[in-house]
Amino acid sequence: MKHSVGIFSIWKCELGYFIGYKDYMYDNDMIKAIKIPKEDYIKILQSYNARFDAGEYFFDDMLNAIKCAEFLNEKYGLLIVLLEGVE
Repeated sequence: MKHSVGIFSIWKCELGYFIGYKDYMYDNDMIKAIKIPKEDYIKILQSYNARFDAGEYFFDDMLNAIKCAEFLNEKYGLLIVLLEGVE
């Protein structure tokens, strides 16, 4: 199952919901795509009630995942798209 929020997607697996971007589905890949410190990314996820499980962060509630993806899209979406054109 996939739900799009701007440039990000929300996926569901047996551990819960997670946010992805293109082929980036792991937290470390997302950190590289967004180009922010890992600690900042984790704080953002945790502020929307993400929990750590199996080496990654997941949301139990899809609404929290959507709100987090909306925040990431609003704050970093345009920057990511622009930087991709430069690389």
